[in-house]
Amino acid sequence: NEATGLDISDSTIEVVSLTMSKNKLTIASLNRSVLPSGVVVGGLVADPKKLTEIILNTLAKAKPSPIAKNNLIFGLPERHFYTYNFKPEPVLANNHLALNELAKELAAKHIPLPVD
Repeated sequence: NEATGLDISDSTIEVVSLTMSKNKLTIASLNRSVLPSGVVVGGLVADPKKLTEIILNTLAKAKPSPIAKNNLIFGLPERHFYTYNFKPEPVLANNHLALNELAKELAAKHIPLPVD
């Protein structure tokens, strides 16, 4: 069993690949890259193309061996993670277009970030 963790901050990317064998977790491979200023700002991706390039490069140059580009596990910074529970009316539950519009409306109302 193998899992890969990816941590992205405003200034660095860290990746680690873990394996489980005989109930023991071990580090299979890892790497860390410094992000140029302006790629991630305040926990938000400002330059997706550059970030993608750096992530792929960080995975490829992991030691002792490259990390596969699939099955990545990562988390969002807490300051950008918002939970809001709601139960839509039964008529909306199966209407994906209306449910999507409701989700956008509720997000704009309850998430303290610019809509764009």
